[in-house]
Amino acid sequence: MNNSLKNIRDGLKWPAITASTVVTGALALHMAVVNIPALTSSSLDDYVRHNDLPEALLDDVKNPENIRVYDDNNVFSAHHYAWNKTKDDLFDRKGKWFISDDFRQSYAEQFDYAINGVSRVSYDIDGIDAQIILAPRQSVRDHIAETFGFDADDVKIPERLSDTKFMLTLMHEVSHTKKKTYHAKQADSTRANVARSTPEKNADAPHEATLRGEVAADYGAIKAVDHVGDIPQEARDFQVALRAIVFLTKEPTHDTAIYLDDLFPKDQGWEKYDVNGHVEDRDVLLDSVKEYERKYDDIDNRYLRTYLAMMDVIEFDAVDPDKNVNERMLHIAELYIEGIEYFVPEKAEQLKEMREEMLCDDLATVSEINDYDGECVMQGIEVS
Repeated sequence: MNNSLKNIRDGLKWPAITASTVVTGALALHMAVVNIPALTSSSLDDYVRHNDLPEALLDDVKNPENIRVYDDNNVFSAHHYAWNKTKDDLFDRKGKWFISDDFRQSYAEQFDYAINGVSRVSYDIDGIDAQIILAPRQSVRDHIAETFGFDADDVKIPERLSDTKFMLTLMHEVSHTKKKTYHAKQADSTRANVARSTPEKNADAPHEATLRGEVAADYGAIKAVDHVGDIPQEARDFQVALRAIVFLTKEPTHDTAIYLDDLFPKDQGWEKYDVNGHVEDRDVLLDSVKEYERKYDDIDNRYLRTYLAMMDVIEFDAVDPDKNVNERMLHIAELYIEGIEYFVPEKAEQLKEMREEMLCDDLATVSEINDYDGECVMQGIEVS
């Protein structure tokens, strides 16, 4: 064979060998990533140590080595998570040997959850009790501003709460992995066994069943942070305020504020409320809020419009027997107001002053105007 033919042959071989090597390597990497958790995650106890978190957080956690947390939300962890969540749907349900539409759609959805760091827990991974995804660690002020659309300069909570929030998020997901169904009235004051918060099945009220589980997970998170020294009250205040203003989210599954507020500091269970009827009460309250919200359309942020509307609900609907506003609804409204004032206190004060002026200037029922200094008497109720 002359040199020119040999060169052609060699030129043809190398690309083939290289492609084969790349494909083989890619398949090997894929199989490693989707089957070996250690490549994408750490055990819970190692994760806490590597991230300089207090080991006291795990005082009540049994077998932390069997719970894993993704170290980073990257393509490797996303593939690992998506594969283990969807592998049972890989083939067509009729047994045909090709990838099913269910698998393709579900894989893409689960990949997005993992790559975007949506905090959640999965029990679908063989060999471990649970796999946790955590939202990326970030400034708590930035998180609150981005989540609720506030101006970052208006968020006044101390930056030291960034670590507290991260601990609460981690331990919320860990609390979902516990082994017993949680009932608040049976809460163990010794905190030796914060029970599993995965909700019981409740076909008649699925949102309320899930809400029960989320109350338990929040409760477990706060109790875990109780072990960490000087921050328990801050953690409780933050979590109640945060959950109070998620009232406006699409589903009521994380609307836990009134139950946490009743649980702490008494640790006696929710004596005042049960979650049954929560969704119905919430819907009634939302209808009232939407009615009042219209007059605050000049405010771009819905959470802030609702802040003022909640004040109207308390001031007007609570004394109107036709509105059917009960004690739970009023408590939700009060905690929502307190939550906004917790996160954006100066902005809240400006809005209260604006509402006061509107009450005095715009309502035809004003019966008496004092020397105008921001106060008026309306319907026999002093507004100040």
